[in-house]
Amino acid sequence: MKKVVLFLLVFVFALNKSDAQTCLPEGINFSTQSQIDSFMINYPGCTGIEGFVIVGAENGWDDIDIANFDSLINVTSIGEYLKLWNNDPLSDLTGLNNLTSIGGDLLIESNSSLESLNGLDNLTSIGGEMKIYANNYMTSTEGVNSLSSIGGDLKVQNNNALPSVSGLSSIETINGDLIIMSNYSLLSLEGLNSIAASSITSLNITSNSSLTDCAVQSVCDYLDLAENVVSISNNAGGCNNVSEVEQACVSLSVEELNAESQWSIYPNPATSMVYISSNQTIDKVYTYNHIGQLAIQELSIVNSIDVSSLSPGVYIIEVEAGDTKQRKKLIIE
Repeated sequence: MKKVVLFLLVFVFALNKSDAQTCLPEGINFSTQSQIDSFMINYPGCTGIEGFVIVGAENGWDDIDIANFDSLINVTSIGEYLKLWNNDPLSDLTGLNNLTSIGGDLLIESNSSLESLNGLDNLTSIGGEMKIYANNYMTSTEGVNSLSSIGGDLKVQNNNALPSVSGLSSIETINGDLIIMSNYSLLSLEGLNSIAASSITSLNITSNSSLTDCAVQSVCDYLDLAENVVSISNNAGGCNNVSEVEQACVSLSVEELNAESQWSIYPNPATSMVYISSNQTIDKVYTYNHIGQLAIQELSIVNSIDVSSLSPGVYIIEVEAGDTKQRKKLIIE
């Protein structure tokens, strides 16, 4: 039924596109589903909200019944900030699918049922900071695959169930601080690779108790800058301090040197078995943990590795084929 309603709203959007206009220079606060459902009626033809948009409890303790944004399907831009907070029934952001730009901050805070960012598929730019905070059931950052630029800080903080930030992989510049803090299930920073180090003003990676892999390109490049502001601490081994991350970045460099090698490993991330595809005869395979200790050694010709005994984290697979040695990074979930 929801899909039918959304289809009809998209159809209405297409009909009204020629009459597109802006509205609400003073901004708007939605605290009930009925207010959102009435948006098209109250502001017919409005595609650009000039001011701010707040969706959620006004005082933080009210019971909120907002479960979808279907009636905001017309909105393509928000001039100031968008704040989504304390919306307990909200599981995704479907209905904001046509939103392409936010002039100020995007703040997604304390939405206890929010699982992902799905619904922000066409968002390309945020003028201010992007803060993803205390969404305790969020398990994915997928949904912002078109987002390329952030005009301020990028903060991912206190999202207790979040294992990955891979959905942020399209971000190229942030023009602010990169803060990854107190995400207790986070295993890796894969997904932040494309952020230009020159656009990062400071780096704070702290208190992510499961985080073992911080050696992504953006972080490694930032650590190489002559002047940087860095705090890395209280994470898991491999990402517990600056020197551990720098050592892991050396392994990343080895992997890049071998990027054109004629072999691959899959699946990656893995949980039980890893398979090796190669056009060469593989003689030996070594698996090292994040501090360079040998975890698994295969001395015969192999095309698979049983990794079920390995703890979650980042490992280096080294393959010997003839006189050559090549390495790749493997994530165990």
